[in-house]
Amino acid sequence: MKNLISTSMKTFHWGRGYITALCGVGVLRSAILDTPDRKDAMQELFVDTPDDLIQLCEQLKGSEWLALDTEFIREKTYYPRLCLIQICNGDTAACVDPLKLSDLGPLLDILYDGSILKVLHAARQDLEIFLHDYKRLPMPVFDTQPAAALLG
Repeated sequence: MKNLISTSMKTFHWGRGYITALCGVGVLRSAILDTPDRKDAMQELFVDTPDDLIQLCEQLKGSEWLALDTEFIREKTYYPRLCLIQICNGDTAACVDPLKLSDLGPLLDILYDGSILKVLHAARQDLEIFLHDYKRLPMPVFDTQPAAALLG
């Protein structure tokens, strides 16, 4: 899973930059890119240990915005089971494996930080997981799906 390669690109205009979503095999990496070479400088992490999670959270702390996506299983349960959190602040893109981590507390503190804008695409099901599992919604949220529809 650490070597997943993103295979397709969708770009949405937002503010002074672009939100670029690189999608493929369950991976979404999103970032505001002001220059074409910014993507090449981005650090990519796979987080499946508590030490890696703490390191990631140090890199995300104080971000102006975070692009966020989740993957889940829902076939045999009424409620979704969180299987992957994909998060990016433009400098660091990470896949977090919640199935291997018993405590997501450091990451949840960042996701629930009201001073950080969370950018999602089609946010309803992602937010449902947080509400069900943690009884709170990350806020504030910018959903690119209705924004893209408004832009035409």
